[in-house]
Amino acid sequence: ALVRLEKTLRQVGRDDEADAVYLERQRRERLQSWTERSYGEWVFSALYGTLGNYGVRPYRLLVFAGVVVWLGALVFQLPGAVVRKDKLGPDALLPTQLSRFDALALSVCYFLPIEFPLEDQWVAATTPLTVRMPFTRRPVRVRPAAIANFVLRTAGWVVMPLSLAAVTGMLKVNN
Repeated sequence: ALVRLEKTLRQVGRDDEADAVYLERQRRERLQSWTERSYGEWVFSALYGTLGNYGVRPYRLLVFAGVVVWLGALVFQLPGAVVRKDKLGPDALLPTQLSRFDALALSVCYFLPIEFPLEDQWVAATTPLTVRMPFTRRPVRVRPAAIANFVLRTAGWVVMPLSLAAVTGMLKVNN
């Protein structure tokens, strides 16, 4: 019933209302997949709904990607968070501090699921750093390599295909 209503609304040019019907149908299908114990389908649907709003004005993907890249840049800007790959001397990995731009660029490099030449120069340090949280002043230990490889790369591998699917309309099927 919702599929026909959505199709009818699109045919008469009421796309905003059709989008609302589509989102309601997606919500119901997600709940049904939970009830039917199709947990893999439910996880994907919940993730796509939360991050990409099921392809309907998927601005959340941009916000999520921006926040993750920004947090990565904050970590990479810390002293000792990255090391330069120096293939010439015995000190193969020398700790350093990146500028804001380079930290942001490295964060983007880790986020995007393709290799960039910048990663040949800089790599996230494996040694933990102690950072004081801004409002509580509590010390927290951060491992830049874990942030780079788990948070940034994993988020990139999730967000980029969802973004592509949202932009192309692959996952938004109108029957």
